[in-house]
Amino acid sequence: MDDAPEGVPLDQAEDVIRFGLCLVGVVLVCSGAAQPPAAGAPSRSVPAAEAGAVAAPAHHWARVLHRLDRRRARAYASADLRVLREVYLAGSAVLRRDRAVLRAYAKREIRLTGVRFELFAVRTRTTSPGSVLLRVVDRLNRPTAHTETGVVTLPQDRATRWSIRLDRTRVGWRIAAVRRVAG
Repeated sequence: MDDAPEGVPLDQAEDVIRFGLCLVGVVLVCSGAAQPPAAGAPSRSVPAAEAGAVAAPAHHWARVLHRLDRRRARAYASADLRVLREVYLAGSAVLRRDRAVLRAYAKREIRLTGVRFELFAVRTRTTSPGSVLLRVVDRLNRPTAHTETGVVTLPQDRATRWSIRLDRTRVGWRIAAVRRVAG
């Protein structure tokens, strides 16, 4: 940490990076780098008759996750907790966790930009009416922390596997649950 950006006190830069590393563990959605899977890539979904209107190819879910990720990035850039309601299912544990992280940054007067994910894989695991369970591999890109005294680029995350459940609400798809997957 001897190379803190000019104008940022070393102890504050270390705190920002620690917070960034905490964020990496909580950040759960993916980025606009999403590409549809290659032709013939495995994607597990059930017939539409069994799943209602939920059955869709993996690249559809990548686009849904991308939209949610953009909204989440907007919430962090503006430090607006209300925007997170456009990402997560109301009352979900994942919403409470992400609000706590955003609130902690705001309390310390740290604003984050570039809180975006690079998506490597999306596979449909199971579907049911109004819900889909996805297996996702993504990586947090390098967000930037803006403070009163300067700017710090946070470390890039490693690729991580997640199980993400999306639920359909009257206003669109929302992240209902997220669990880290070993491996």
